[in-house]
Amino acid sequence: MATVSDSALVPKPSPPSAADVGWKTLAPGVKINEAAWTPAAERILTPSALELVARLHRELQEERRRLLGSRVERQEALDRGALPGYPEPGFGQPGSIEPG
Repeated sequence: MATVSDSALVPKPSPPSAADVGWKTLAPGVKINEAAWTPAAERILTPSALELVARLHRELQEERRRLLGSRVERQEALDRGALPGYPEPGFGQPGSIEPG
């Protein structure tokens, strides 16, 4: 007959919630989860790399938010039954897209 030990009845602690996790500020506007700030991350995320990440975030944030909003709208349309459709003939061919 199988038996259950007392330790099997003790609930395991749950992982910390996002609100419980600490954040480390690496540069103005750049924070990282303290648990992710490992020696490997510190080697990779040099001051110049962090400066690049912060600059790209500032420059691209508005466009990123716009694209994410479009993505949400498109998903809602698909959820309502819209069909995905197909690209126009020639889409993606050389010369079919003008440089931005």
